[in-house]
Amino acid sequence: MRRSNGFTDTAQRGMETSMKVELRITKNGAELYAGLHNIKDSESFGRACADAWQHVQRMQLNRETSIGAVLEHVNDSIVDQLDGASISMTKV
Repeated sequence: MRRSNGFTDTAQRGMETSMKVELRITKNGAELYAGLHNIKDSESFGRACADAWQHVQRMQLNRETSIGAVLEHVNDSIVDQLDGASISMTKV
């Protein structure tokens, strides 16, 4: 049966099922992030990416050894950290 959104009942049910995936971010051979996430839609994918973003940000802050260094880099963009990185997702 086709619904008003264009999907069949089977396709609609398939969209509601989540998949466990491993999200990985690497740069120059170094792993910046690896985490398992349940992805079922754009919102859950966005949360997984937000988790990765926060992890990279925490790593940056943890590398700083003094308050002065933290203040110096507080405006550094996480985008700069991720520039040139590879993002992969593997179904688990």
